[in-house]
Amino acid sequence: MATCKSCGKVVSVLDMVDGLCKECQSPDVFNEIALKKEREAELAANANAVNSIMLTTEMAIADQVETRLGMVTAQRIYGINIIKDLFSFVRDIVGGRINSLERALSDANRDIHKELREKAYLAGADAVIAVKIEHTYNNSNAGSILSVFATGTMVKLKNDS
Repeated sequence: MATCKSCGKVVSVLDMVDGLCKECQSPDVFNEIALKKEREAELAANANAVNSIMLTTEMAIADQVETRLGMVTAQRIYGINIIKDLFSFVRDIVGGRINSLERALSDANRDIHKELREKAYLAGADAVIAVKIEHTYNNSNAGSILSVFATGTMVKLKNDS
């Protein structure tokens, strides 16, 4: 149970949005909730519905941006296999490519792009611009961790029709 910050009425937490009971919430709140649930259902039914544009710069489409909807972030943290790490250590000494890390990076990038697209789609964005992806690799305490972090700006594009 929780107390509405507008009228002081005690109601179920499940009936509250942003600290307001149903009676104190504007109709816009319910419309946003319904739209988000509809978009989540559409996404679940059709994984290919997420075809957002992703750019590392916003200059390419700056004149097409109607509204910036906010920042979107995604992160993935992977534990890398200790046996593969031993081979990586040997490769570090003698030189050469480390296939296990390359595969992990490739998987992480694919997953991070997918998560950014899905979050942007659910927020009603047409594109994610100014995307920045950072990778860190930590090989300490008898374990290896690959961390991937991504940020971008969700935008609505102008409809030229």
